[in-house]
Amino acid sequence: MPGDESSLFHSIAYALEPKLYRSTEDDEERIKIANSLRKLISFCLQKNPRKKIPNFPKSIKSADEYMEYIEQENIPGGKLELELFSEHYGVGFEIFSITENGIQTEAVDKNSNSGYVVYLLIDERDDDKHCDLFVAAEDEKSNDGQEKYSIFDKNNKSLWQEALELAEKKRADS
Repeated sequence: MPGDESSLFHSIAYALEPKLYRSTEDDEERIKIANSLRKLISFCLQKNPRKKIPNFPKSIKSADEYMEYIEQENIPGGKLELELFSEHYGVGFEIFSITENGIQTEAVDKNSNSGYVVYLLIDERDDDKHCDLFVAAEDEKSNDGQEKYSIFDKNNKSLWQEALELAEKKRADS
């Protein structure tokens, strides 16, 4: 994923908007697609105005201000955005965070009936948190014949273990 503040949005676009995101090699078009997900966050917040917004930046005083804030290209996404994406797309997220102290894992799943999960790797060792997406080999298919490069069966614990091992390898290599 690009090494900018929108890496979370690029990861989500690749995983959950594949026909749009993967159909172009144009970086500018991919940026537009990733940024459209920022507008989706605002839309989801408008639909649910009582949604608690944790950890407002000090300058933000309201949900309306937050919606303006998150639509800026240079603002990284976080747990709130993943919760809203989980609700909207009906999938869960498993986050593997690389920290100075090791790997921390966290599940974000606002649709517990979903059988699918997206694995994300977030490197938190620098001020600029970078998000990468775990993807499968391109020849992997789901039971219904659909190509599933980045959405996985939530109950497949061996995939979770593989993702953890990749996170540990990335931490050791960098």
